[in-house]
Amino acid sequence: MTDLISIYDLINNEKLRKNYGEMMRQWTIPIIISLGNREYSGFNQIKNEINGINSNTLSKMLSLFEKHNIIKREILNTKPITVRYSFTHKGREFYKIISSLSDFLIE
Repeated sequence: MTDLISIYDLINNEKLRKNYGEMMRQWTIPIIISLGNREYSGFNQIKNEINGINSNTLSKMLSLFEKHNIIKREILNTKPITVRYSFTHKGREFYKIISSLSDFLIE
């Protein structure tokens, strides 16, 4: 990557700063790790796995991840309606990065 873009341009890239600021928040690591535990996750599954997160915050973070094409939200035609979340291809790559980062931070 640095062959194509100078280090200066990379450091000062507005898109990088904006996306990093949006994506790397307090709950990013726990939510991404929770989603990585299974192929599909429901809202309450994720919420019950993460101590201290409230429904509003989780909803906002899931919407943000959907906006950045990290996860896809699927509405199933069941009674009651079921919503499930799963990683996109980009999300699986993001999960690998977040998983490595969490391993690093725990050591």
